[in-house]
Parts: sequence; C-alpha cells; structure tokens
Amino acid sequence: AGNLSQKDKETLDLYIAEAYMTRVMAYWDLVTKYCVAYNPEATDSKYLPENAYGLPLVDEYAPTADRSKYPGRSSLEETYQFILKDLDKASAITTEGKANSKYWTIDAVNAMRARVLLNMKNYEEAGTIAQNLINSGTYSLVKNEAEMNAMWFSDTSNENIFVVAATLLDPPTSTGSYFIYDNNAKRTEDTAMITTVAGMKTFKRLSMATTGCDKQISQILTAEADPQGLADCQTHR
Repeated sequence: AGNLSQKDKETLDLYIAEAYMTRVMAYWDLVTKYCVAYNPEATDSKYLPENAYGLPLVDEYAPTADRSKYPGRSSLEETYQFILKDLDKASAITTEGKANSKYWTIDAVNAMRARVLLNMKNYEEAGTIAQNLINSGTYSLVKNEAEMNAMWFSDTSNENIFVVAATLLDPPTSTGSYFIYDNNAKRTEDTAMITTVAGMKTFKRLSMATTGCDKQISQILTAEADPQGLADCQTHR
C-alpha cells in the first residue's frame, strides 16, 4: 500500500465507494421485497421499525459451511440505518453526474438516498434531494416524440441518472428490474420498470422490435419526481 501513488489511492477509494453503492442496491432490493414497509407510526407495535424484521446484516465476506456463523435477521430500523451508512460511504464517489451514465455517480448516490428517505417517510429531506437533482438541469424530462422514442426503443434519455449495461452473455441479475435486448430481435419481456427518485412505476408494453440498440440489461434511475406529491407517492410492483 505504501507504494501506491496518490492517483492510485484516489482510484482505490473510488472503487471502494462504488462497492458500497452496489451493496446499497442489493440490500435495497431485498428490504423492499422481503420486509414490511417502514412505518414509524404503525398502530401495531410489531410493525414498528425497531420491532419489525429486517435483513441479516453482513459487512464482511466470510463464507462458511457452519450456518451458526451467519447472523440472524436484524430489525427493520437497523437495516435502514445500515443502508444509510453505506450511502454515506458511497458519497465518496467523485464521478460527476451525467445522463445515461453506466458508472456510479454522485447523482446516482443522491437519487438512491432520496428514495430510501422517501420509504422512511422522511418526505422533507427526500424532496429536497430530489428537487436539487431536478434543479441541476442535467436530467430534463422527455419533451417531444423523438426523445420519447429514444427512451422506449433504446433506453437513452436525459431522464436516466444511471443505466446498468451488460451483454447477453453475462449471468442474469437478481437485483432490480431488467429487460434483455438483442439487435434485430424482439424484447424478451414486455414489462418495463422505470425507476424514479419518487418511487417505482410499471409500464406494460407490447413486445417491440429494437432499433439499433446495444445488447444490454438496463435498470434505469430517472430524475422524474414531484416533490409536492412525495407524501402521496406509492410504490407499484
């Protein structure tokens, strides 16, 4: 480590921050699928965040055949705090935000933080972060037919904060929403999940021939959000 140049150290720090952000996405996918909704005002005490089941929290890679070495489920509150702490560490990402980025950027970190806080019913802070992303002007909404076609046919849009790309030869992902494209073929799925900082919106669409798009698996984070309606936002699966 002593032989690393300053540039190498900065690159290593970036990779570590990106790893934390990747873990955020994994835990987020699990907590929203296998845990009850975060509700600090639940009338039944067993559903309060400090009492409800969360996820097993693992922050060190130590695989073993001894099941007793693995942790049990934490509380929901502990799980959310774990995710927020990882987001804090991921905030060391220095890559500037740009539309359609295939790399983690600081804007992607902030968009994810807004979504987590939204689920925690911290509407004020979530709205502030989302509004800052909107005000940056980097992620303008689709405004004409050409941009709409680009968004739906090739997943290219100024609304996209982050796009995960992979080839058809890559192993399938268990995290997030994805669809597989093949040039001159049809989509293998007819349901697209567009992810926004204000929640999830599912759009049913017919199989459409792709038009010159790369083979890719895309999970899209967009800047579309209505801060005034954050409190009424619902997550659709």
